[in-house]
Amino acid sequence: TTQQRYLGRELELRASGTLTTGSESYPIYFQNGTLKVASGATLTASGPTWFGYTGYSGSVVVDGTLVKTGSGDLTFAYPTVLSNSGTVDVQSGSLICQYGATHTGTLSLASGAAYKAQGGTQTFEAGSTVTGSGTLSIEGASTTFAGAMSVSGPVQLTSGTLTAEGPTTLTSLSMTANSPTLSGTGTVTVSNAFTWTSGSMSGSGKTVVLPTATVNLSGTTQQRYLGRELELRASGTLTTASESYPIYFQNGT
Repeated sequence: TTQQRYLGRELELRASGTLTTGSESYPIYFQNGTLKVASGATLTASGPTWFGYTGYSGSVVVDGTLVKTGSGDLTFAYPTVLSNSGTVDVQSGSLICQYGATHTGTLSLASGAAYKAQGGTQTFEAGSTVTGSGTLSIEGASTTFAGAMSVSGPVQLTSGTLTAEGPTTLTSLSMTANSPTLSGTGTVTVSNAFTWTSGSMSGSGKTVVLPTATVNLSGTTQQRYLGRELELRASGTLTTASESYPIYFQNGT
């Protein structure tokens, strides 16, 4: 529809359905309301969709299943938060969280799809899972893996923070662009590809790159700061650009 819908109370969907969009940027304007997908129900969002409304809070609670299909992005715009204890299934395009999210359930990312953590605090609680070969992209959010975590798709840090508090297994990890931070007490193990051209590694945990991985520490004019142990079991090359210190050591190894 091209007409507006305003949500200022809780709307609990116990039945399954599809949300399709017309020319409107916000199919539902949140005015301190909550959209809840109940256990056993599935809401499918097709095409580019924004949830939110400037000046009001809002929340999307997924106890059942939220499916993103079609091209474009499903965006939880500031200040709308996502609470996922069921399944969020991104089959195509991207799901963008600009303000915050809590995952105690499953985040499923199909090949070519992405989840983009762009702002706020985003927590994957102990027992939550990230499945599929799509991309988990941290683009400004303060993101935490509170327990053990295994991610088979690429993990990309371009800004913001990833804090790993438990043992974390990643197929691919890249730290690039706007000085992201990897921190926490857990050991982060990378099995396939490791790229570090910008940002910081800190915390009492360590980062381990397995012999099966490729290592890219290519030259950059951006800074890299090492405040934890980085163990390279794979071979690679460190090349420099114009910077005098390709890695700044901050009590790291």
